[in-house]
Amino acid sequence: MRASLKVLYRFYTLVRPYAHNVQIAKINVHMNVIIHLHTLRKLNNTLYI
Repeated sequence: MRASLKVLYRFYTLVRPYAHNVQIAKINVHMNVIIHLHTLRKLNNTLYI
């Protein structure tokens, strides 16, 4: 029982930062898309004026 708990804990400590990084990466991609769309809209506005 203790050995399996140790293995699970080691697995958890290895996987947790990776999952955290994936979450941050998703948020960064989302923010980049929003900023990109915003700048494109600004460019379109300046081009049409």
